Amino acid sequence: MLLSILGQSSFEIDTTSFETTTTTTNAGVAGAALLIWLVFAVGAYVLMALSVNKILKKAGHPNDWAGWVPVYNAWTVCEVAGRPGWWSLVGLLSVIPIINFFAWIAVLVVQIIVLLDLSKSFGKGGGFAALLILLPIVGFPVLGFGDAQYQGAAGPEGDAFKQNGTTPPSNPQAPTPPAGPAA
Repeated sequence: MLLSILGQSSFEIDTTSFETTTTTTNAGVAGAALLIWLVFAVGAYVLMALSVNKILKKAGHPNDWAGWVPVYNAWTVCEVAGRPGWWSLVGLLSVIPIINFFAWIAVLVVQIIVLLDLSKSFGKGGGFAALLILLPIVGFPVLGFGDAQYQGAAGPEGDAFKQNGTTPPSNPQAPTPPAGPAA
């Protein structure tokens, strides 16, 4: 009705140039956002790897380079905290379709236990464990680069990584000579 009043039988708008500009702009914004996210992710990875590396050095772990290896670093953090290293593999259960919800609950519980023991292993309390759980990007660097000293594993496994023969014990005893005929 309005078109007939204006004396036009049809009304068309050319939107091709607008759509092309919008698509190009959206792609540029998405590319910039992806680049910013990538820089942040790499920076966070480097910070966490350096922090875990320093934590492993403080604990006297023989493989302090493990901070750079994605799954093995979680294994070694479990060992330093005095928990079995295989606990870090609980997250692999999350790929099984039926039990994945329960696996994530198990991962959360395991992480809380391990990080609480890690905090205790460096003489820190529950408040610091909460920092490790809620803001690991802050807590791990504070633990690794701060003045916290490793006091031994708090978990029931103890310093198993030191007892498996990869490093000498802290108080090596001199070997006793075999008993033989006296001369």
